[in-house]
Amino acid sequence: MKVLICVEERGGTLFNGRRTSSDRNVSRDMLREAGSLLPEGRLLSPEAVMAEGKRLWISPFSKKLFRGKGDYLVIVDDPLQEASEDEAHDKRFMSGQTITVFVEDLPLAPYEKDIQELVLYRWNRTYPFDRKLDIDLSQYRLTEKSELAGFSHDIITKERYIRKNDQTEGTSRKGGDEDD
Repeated sequence: MKVLICVEERGGTLFNGRRTSSDRNVSRDMLREAGSLLPEGRLLSPEAVMAEGKRLWISPFSKKLFRGKGDYLVIVDDPLQEASEDEAHDKRFMSGQTITVFVEDLPLAPYEKDIQELVLYRWNRTYPFDRKLDIDLSQYRLTEKSELAGFSHDIITKERYIRKNDQTEGTSRKGGDEDD
């Protein structure tokens, strides 16, 4: 499973039940991470997304960040649990496909064993928070760091991590770095 999460400078994710921040360019990049958005910025057809399983899994809490993109989403109460179960039982995922999950309002720690790849979007600002990233990044290897031009933020730092003890050390389960 590939997990996407947004954090403020100190790792905060939520404050008083609300997201610390949001940015529409990050939401578009998340669809690209799931495979729904092509590198040139064009969305795949809803039919292709359904057939290829390239939808972004989210909880109802995150739905408003993706208005008008319902065909590109799987919205379930606990996307980490359901994606974990689907990857364990669905032949598509056993053959190398990965489910991409965006998480804001759920803890990652209970599903850490199922996370092969972690993508952090860092706001590069300090916001108040009462929930923070709950997994130890020292168990992951930073494989990519880039800057994303935001809409509401000048710069958002995007970091890609791969689990250190993952058999595919340094690659995704799809067999390599297929970005850009």
